[in-house]
Amino acid sequence: MTTFSLLSLVYIGLFPSVARLNFGIDASSGTYKWLYAVWGLGACLGALAVGTVLAHTDKRRLIVVGFSGFAVSLAAFALVRSPGPAFPVGFVLGAFYFLTATALISVMQHNLRDTERTVVMPLWFMAFGGSVPIGNLAFGPVVDAIGARPVMIGGAVVALVLARYCDLRRLPAGAFLGDDAGDDENRAGAATPAGRDTKLVATPGAVAGR
Repeated sequence: MTTFSLLSLVYIGLFPSVARLNFGIDASSGTYKWLYAVWGLGACLGALAVGTVLAHTDKRRLIVVGFSGFAVSLAAFALVRSPGPAFPVGFVLGAFYFLTATALISVMQHNLRDTERTVVMPLWFMAFGGSVPIGNLAFGPVVDAIGARPVMIGGAVVALVLARYCDLRRLPAGAFLGDDAGDDENRAGAATPAGRDTKLVATPGAVAGR
């Protein structure tokens, strides 16, 4: 996720520059605000789709489809040269962006034990959201020097590589927690009350009766 955020999501923080350089849209205009809103709507619907219409689809497959679709739509967004096509392409780009992120975190959550979750989740959010500003700082001067298109095409290539690298279907079934792993932990926790020592403790009455 860090690689994806650093190299493929540069366009998010540099959206005003992308709109100005690629589509001729001023960042203070109403057209820019509508473009950003359409992209955001696509992201919202992409995330919701994972838990609704795609709820019964293998999330590991969704990761591959998401990265691949993101790569194609980001490349198309980079090559568009006018505001008109930027709206539908931006919508699709947003949808694949958050579909991918939601599918990734769904698979990770499904394979975390309850004792691991509180440690891993902060790292996940830093790897995801915390890496995007670093990519903006690193590639902002590059965009100023050579334009936004080459940077976005590079991000699309990275996403395409990640589609192959993150294909978790290649892993053996034993690499994933079973569906009943959480139930096993809950049953174990119920059998041993939290904070109670499982060793027998002699009570005064028991001692007196000996």
